[in-house]
Amino acid sequence: GKGRPATQGFHVDGLLSEVLVVQQAEQVASGCTGFRVWSSALLLANELANTPDMVKGRRVVELGCGCGLTGIVAALRGAFVVLTDRD
Repeated sequence: GKGRPATQGFHVDGLLSEVLVVQQAEQVASGCTGFRVWSSALLLANELANTPDMVKGRRVVELGCGCGLTGIVAALRGAFVVLTDRD
């Protein structure tokens, strides 16, 4: 229904299963930038999944993480992650 968040699975190359994130379509449609997965986040998530040495054992802060896809993948690849967003 209207205003309800929706869970969507994203295939990230290099991971064995999809990563599920929550997006809120009406917020995206109204111009809010924090409730969606951007194509750049998916590209970076794919890169991190395929080159885990970039983040393994490191501290990572994702500023403006939105739904957090990239940070989730970094954590799955062994990073110590803090996700931040204004909303």
